[in-house]
Amino acid sequence: MDVTNGPPVDAQEPSTSNKRPAEPDPAPPRKRRNLVSPFTATQQLDVDNAVKALEPNADITFCVVTHASQDCTVLEYAHVLAADTPHEVFDKLEWLWNMPYSTLDVNTIENVHPLDAAIRGYFDHTDSDDKPDGWFWLPHPDDLGIIKEIYKFYVGVDITAPAPGQYPNVRRKPEEFYENQKSFKYRFTPFPAMKNSWAVRRFAVPTSGLTPETPAVQHYYPFDTLPPISLHIPYHFVICDTGRKLQSVYGDDYKDNKGVLQDHPELDAPELLMITAVRGIYDAWMHAEPVLDDDASPDAVQGLPNTVGSGDGGSHVTSDGTIMDATT
Repeated sequence: MDVTNGPPVDAQEPSTSNKRPAEPDPAPPRKRRNLVSPFTATQQLDVDNAVKALEPNADITFCVVTHASQDCTVLEYAHVLAADTPHEVFDKLEWLWNMPYSTLDVNTIENVHPLDAAIRGYFDHTDSDDKPDGWFWLPHPDDLGIIKEIYKFYVGVDITAPAPGQYPNVRRKPEEFYENQKSFKYRFTPFPAMKNSWAVRRFAVPTSGLTPETPAVQHYYPFDTLPPISLHIPYHFVICDTGRKLQSVYGDDYKDNKGVLQDHPELDAPELLMITAVRGIYDAWMHAEPVLDDDASPDAVQGLPNTVGSGDGGSHVTSDGTIMDATT
């Protein structure tokens, strides 16, 4: 519908000096290509090879949690950064991660891993209020130093300092934090709703054929007997998923871990600090205000400080991951 700035002007009416010229039509928003393209057989093969590369002598595709192959169970390829992530979040992440606009593809090898169908179901599971109640990947404390560095860069303060009043709104390629690291260790961490779930049976090695003698260990909630699991998935993708889940369940105040302590008494001090770091990084990312100037040098654009919270000039994330501006 066309909108004018006042009543229509007759073609014969003489112009006057105090008439305001019509506003030009606003520039159309930049179009984002559809990033949820089909997951192809070639991409699946690439993911399989990346998973097998981290397991000595593995020559079959297997669930990264149970070691069961596709001959033993139904495998599904799960995205870590969800395929239905809002485009506004993609805008933020691409800017924060110093990527060209509209190039972040959820089907990248670094964002997909094979899971047993039942375990994958819990990975994406939500309750009747649409809050996550399955499980999440928690970066292993062995790499807490890396996560602290990411936190300090994007949050702007050390992890031991109080939460800042505003975030620096800066950008950097995540790979720069990892140097040449190809393997990332995680802990399989459940929400309390999984207390009555089936045990997780993990085979000693990737397994394609089962016999009564096949070595396996049953792991029960809270699954803290599962060993650390090495993945090809880098931390920034996991921070997006785990941070979203934790924020949805425990709220925006990432320094308040009372709910986390109540639900996860099995976590030790370094793991709780990791929870805080992941929540803080995710909150800083979701408050980012990208400077989408195609003519600006990516290395020169740093953005403006961004007020934390949902007050004037800030933004917040609803439970479904939608970014709402303060003026909305």
